[in-house]
Amino acid sequence: MSILHPSPALVVRADTPISDCIQKMIAADCGSVLVMRDSHPGDLVGIFTERDVLRRIPEIRQRNAWEKSVALVMTQKVRTITTAEIPDAAEIMLEGRFRHLPVVETLKTGPSAGKTQILGVISIRDVLRNTVAPVSSPIQAVLCTLLPGFARSLIRVSTDVLEIGLKSIPL
Repeated sequence: MSILHPSPALVVRADTPISDCIQKMIAADCGSVLVMRDSHPGDLVGIFTERDVLRRIPEIRQRNAWEKSVALVMTQKVRTITTAEIPDAAEIMLEGRFRHLPVVETLKTGPSAGKTQILGVISIRDVLRNTVAPVSSPIQAVLCTLLPGFARSLIRVSTDVLEIGLKSIPL
C-alpha cells in the first residue's frame, strides 16, 4: 500500500461568491474549497463542499444567493488533522461522516509561531486511490479488500509472517 498524501487545497476568502467557489471546484475537478477569514489570511473558518451545494440548493435558489458570500452556506465546524494523524484519515472521515479532511500544522518558530498552516486536503478520492493502489502481495490485497478502514494498520504487521502462516495451512 502506498502512503496517503494530501492533495493541494483550493482556498477562498469567506466573502467569495458561492458561484465563484463552484466554478473553482469545477475547474480544479475538486470537491471542496477551504474558506479562510477575510481579515486574517490563514485562519480556516469553514469548508464548502459538493455536499453543501446539494443540501442547500433550495435555500440558495429561494434567496437568489448565488452571488452572495460562501460564508452563508459553508460548513463552519471543520475537522482538521495533523500529518501524524494521516494514517487514521479514513477512520476519522468514516466516523465524522465527511469526505474532505484538511491537513494542518502549527508553525513552531519565527514570526508566525503558533499560527496554523494548511498543508492540503485528504479527500475520499485520495483514500480510495491509496486503498486501491497496487499491492505487493496477495495477503495485502485480501486485507485491503476485506478491511479497507483498517488495512493500513494491519499491513504494518509483517505480511511476511502472515504469508508464511497461510502457506502452511492446507487448502
